[in-house]
Amino acid sequence: MVFLIATLIDTTNLDNKVFEIAKKLNCLVCLGESVAYSQSDLAVDMRNKIKQMLKEGKSEKEILDYFVSIYGERILAEPPKKGIYNFLWIMPYFILIISFLGILIYFFSKRK
Repeated sequence: MVFLIATLIDTTNLDNKVFEIAKKLNCLVCLGESVAYSQSDLAVDMRNKIKQMLKEGKSEKEILDYFVSIYGERILAEPPKKGIYNFLWIMPYFILIISFLGILIYFFSKRK
């Protein structure tokens, strides 16, 4: 009985890890959907591969690197924080600041 409960807990933990890693990967068949939620054959195969790699003792980084080596960085759900991608990460804040400054300039020019 204890062995059965331990096995169920291990399976649940493994499934949770698979889900968490799969959320970080884009499904290349279903536009805008992660591998975690997609029901395409490719996504199912990818989730099975993630589970197999976790059973082999691979880390999350090793698994993500594996998929990047096959599909390129477009497979990642969020762009990596390096190189040109740093610009993509700061762009929303830059636009917000420029918009705020534009509104301030507009209101101060109306006061005169």
